[in-house]
Amino acid sequence: QKAPDLATAVRFLSDPAHDATYTVAWIDCLATGSSLGRGVFMAGEHAARHEVSLRFGNPKSCKPKRQKRLPFDLPAWALNPVTVRLFNSAYYAAQGSKGTFVSRYDSFFYPLDGVLDWNRLYGKRGFVQYQYVLPTSVAEEGTAEILGRLSHSKRASFLAVLKRFGPQGPGMLSFPMEGLTLALDIPVSPGLFELLDELDGIVMKLGGRVYLAKDSRTGREVFKAGYPRLEEFLAVRRSVDPQGLFSSDLARRLGI
Repeated sequence: QKAPDLATAVRFLSDPAHDATYTVAWIDCLATGSSLGRGVFMAGEHAARHEVSLRFGNPKSCKPKRQKRLPFDLPAWALNPVTVRLFNSAYYAAQGSKGTFVSRYDSFFYPLDGVLDWNRLYGKRGFVQYQYVLPTSVAEEGTAEILGRLSHSKRASFLAVLKRFGPQGPGMLSFPMEGLTLALDIPVSPGLFELLDELDGIVMKLGGRVYLAKDSRTGREVFKAGYPRLEEFLAVRRSVDPQGLFSSDLARRLGI
């Protein structure tokens, strides 16, 4: 379903009437004004055998789709606000009008993997994936602020997904908390890391956290503010590894 603005996307993700086993919203990061945060809400359930047969024929004879490959790195200028805005408008129109249909599991869960070496879309400089979560009480307000910064900076993220998390798990450094998480793929270009520092500041101010599994740049202050059970983790770590033999680049950067 089309979500013409962020408030609608958040309502779809939070409304029990739209609940499903799998829910996600693609967000147009370049939309501005009253369309800020517009996107496409997607809800998925496992298909029954007869539904699969109607769509694909005999499920046992279903062969994997032949994948295409991107054979070269796109030039740095290819992903710019104009081309991404055109892509986003086309995607919003096409995907938002599909209604209910039967999809292959791989194209539903892993849409980018339909093209091998899709990372080459971002050119030789590559991209940074930035993902955060904000608690429910401030999630919509904070996400609107972050999308406003992104739109103003004209950073061309054509893959942005918004999801709703349930309660936090038992892990001492568990990323999810009850609220909303936004994941962004942003091409590397001058000024990007300064912008991400600004986004870190918003996330920290609102009591959120960044996703360590996708992080390569966050500072210790932001990390410690977002993970209040850090001292518990460090106590366990000291008890099982008093000599600090287990380490990594991320651990050294964040002081864990």
